[in-house]
Amino acid sequence: MRLTGLLLTTLLLISPVLADDRRALDYFERHLRLLSLAGDDPKFAGYYQLYLSSSQNDKLAHFDDILMDISLYWQQQGVQLTSATGDRLQRVLAIEPRARDYLWVINRVRYLDWLQASSDWPQLSRDVWLRPGDQHPQVRILADRLKALGDLHESWQGGRHYDETLRQAVLRFQQRHGLEMDAVVGPRTQTWLNMAPERRAQLLARNFIDRFKYLSSLGDRYLLVNIPAYEMQLVDDGLLRLHSRVIVGSRYRQTPVMQSQISNLVINPSWRVPRKLTYRDIRPKILNDGSYISTKGFDAYDYQGNKLEHTAEEWQQLAMSRFPYRLVQRPGEDNALGRYKFHFANDFSVYLHDTPDKHLFSQADRALSSGCIRVERVDALANWIAANLVTDKQTWVELVNDPGLQTQWFALDDVLPIHLVYWTAWMQGPDNAQFRSDIYRKQPSGSTGLSAAAYTNTP
Repeated sequence: MRLTGLLLTTLLLISPVLADDRRALDYFERHLRLLSLAGDDPKFAGYYQLYLSSSQNDKLAHFDDILMDISLYWQQQGVQLTSATGDRLQRVLAIEPRARDYLWVINRVRYLDWLQASSDWPQLSRDVWLRPGDQHPQVRILADRLKALGDLHESWQGGRHYDETLRQAVLRFQQRHGLEMDAVVGPRTQTWLNMAPERRAQLLARNFIDRFKYLSSLGDRYLLVNIPAYEMQLVDDGLLRLHSRVIVGSRYRQTPVMQSQISNLVINPSWRVPRKLTYRDIRPKILNDGSYISTKGFDAYDYQGNKLEHTAEEWQQLAMSRFPYRLVQRPGEDNALGRYKFHFANDFSVYLHDTPDKHLFSQADRALSSGCIRVERVDALANWIAANLVTDKQTWVELVNDPGLQTQWFALDDVLPIHLVYWTAWMQGPDNAQFRSDIYRKQPSGSTGLSAAAYTNTP
């Protein structure tokens, strides 16, 4: 009896250590999987395969070396890690990214890996469009796919009929992928539905690491525009103060990925039209309608600075040639920059601004400009900057309430960092994976190739 009791006591003392080792290896494997999918360093894919094929003892034998490589990777990315000593579990937890969505991402990746291994993932035919009310064999594939991805409840048993419950599920799927929410399963929705689970996991992993590294270097106050998401966020004191939809550059006139500092706010700006836009975009409109210059509030100058005056017919004649003139659009309701412009230094002649074309913000694809960023909640952004950063607040109050069109540049007490980024996948909650089209085709191999189909030729 004494021997049995001693053995039991010994097992109870050993079991917690073994359990902690198992937890450490489990967490470690998830971390390795994330790094292997991201593809920044090919050795992590090798480590992950080693872990899949190794016994627990072999995993423990390689633990310290791999842990060191992961720590070095994060340090090379500029990420500060928590220093930790002690048992394996403590050291594994110390090198995990300190981000709220980290657990959401690795849990989603694990689920997607399971889907990849357990499902044939049949493809929806591109030749068939499905609409609410349809009866079609592909409805069953559609329903199974939406169930697997979490947009349709497992209890749905609609057979071949595209019913209201399925319509709501398709709308949820389209919302999560930044698609037009019309419940029509056409080519773009089909492309996302057909995407393999492993590819989804890759997008989540790559974008999480890019996003985590980038956000780790930011201060407590900044303006961030995620180009493929068509969204702007204003963060102050570490808290989200403003969110807005935006319009960004088309595939052919891309908004650059960059960082700068907003240094001035302009009320009632004039628009100095870049020479290329004058020739490519405005000249054809003048050819079609010689009165376009006057009706849209443009002043025309030669390159010696002399203001030009011509009849509509004369402008049409001049537009048939090289059109070597400089155009400046006066402030007004037709001005392409709207009421506000937010200036930041850059080599691309882009900035944030208002727009008279408010209806465009309701479109799902908003890659429509010539590179500048149009802000839907522009009044809220201008008022926040005025309240928190504008030096001459009295003049601001006078002009913002003045229906006149006086142009005024306002200096700021401090600059507002601005970051134009390119992230196409993220977790918006523990079960809400968001994906966006790679509108500029910047993703590594395996990209969906989805891009915005339409664009316009204004700032």
